[in-house]
Amino acid sequence: MKLAFYIFGTTNFQDMFPIIFSALKRGDDCWVSFYDIFNAKRQLYNYTLEEVESFFKEKCENLNLKMPDITFFRNSDIAYANRKYDDFRPDLIFAQEIKPKSTSWYPAVSTPVVHLAWWDESHHLRDNKYLTPVISILKQEEDKKFYEEYKTAYFGDLRLEHLLYSRPKETDIKSCFIPETYMRINSEYEEFNKELIRFYDKLFLFLKSKNIRIIWKKREKGFPKGKWASPLDYTSTQPDKIIEKDLKFPSSLVEEAYNADFCLVIDDSFAYFDIMNVNSNCYILSVNKKRQYKIDQFFLEYKDKIINMKTDGAWDKIDEICKLKNQFFGKVSIENKPSFKILEYCDEILKNE
Repeated sequence: MKLAFYIFGTTNFQDMFPIIFSALKRGDDCWVSFYDIFNAKRQLYNYTLEEVESFFKEKCENLNLKMPDITFFRNSDIAYANRKYDDFRPDLIFAQEIKPKSTSWYPAVSTPVVHLAWWDESHHLRDNKYLTPVISILKQEEDKKFYEEYKTAYFGDLRLEHLLYSRPKETDIKSCFIPETYMRINSEYEEFNKELIRFYDKLFLFLKSKNIRIIWKKREKGFPKGKWASPLDYTSTQPDKIIEKDLKFPSSLVEEAYNADFCLVIDDSFAYFDIMNVNSNCYILSVNKKRQYKIDQFFLEYKDKIINMKTDGAWDKIDEICKLKNQFFGKVSIENKPSFKILEYCDEILKNE
């Protein structure tokens, strides 16, 4: 089978990599194409073809797999992209961004498309001028309620499959994993941001005083930098390890959370829903009252894991968290790889075409 994988941003890596490497193991011909074709929020702006090729070369050598065909397209490369599509002629395409905003163009599509759906993004399927997927593969089974009008399937958690490739811990030193929540930079948030920076500095110093190693994954929001910033741009104290890019397999979002003793999310970040499945000690620290409505809207189901940092005893709770160990470590298992189930389903799609 000839499979094409359309990658528009760094978040696509995490769901597609298990499928890509499983397809290569099956002996499928794979074309992995990266599209930095946005006019704003260009998540792939800082990546290069050489960097991507180097990543795949190392992984494929380690796993004894044939290299996929790799291309990297920028805004001016539409003619080149169309020629490449005609040359490869995929039997089936995987895409997560099926109706992206602010793109100069969308790559060619003339074969069945498998859509990797995420949460309540079903609105992208409506009036889509680019394509109509043959199936939307759900990230979480409970997301089915958002896609009642569409054909969907769920085969398991692709993020958990990353752990099958996970490496041993770097060190036995206790550690905390923090996926970045970006700061909004505008006059409305000015005073809250000052408060946030003070909080981050206090948090870092507190954790370090407990001999906790701080591992921070930056949010790759894209270029150019708009009305947002990393808190690390302003803090006087820095984490012990900062992950700038997540061109990794296993993804640092999964592997670092799994290897950590506990994880902290500051205010509202949907990264919480990824890390909560690999670490038993995932907590939300509520700091910015302007984001409380988001916590009320999406996170109240996990209210026992939310700590309001404005209440008495909040730092005592963090002190207790520092003593915990990840009870999921060594116990997360995947009986059947979702990626292989997805590929078997794709085989049936093509048989019925």
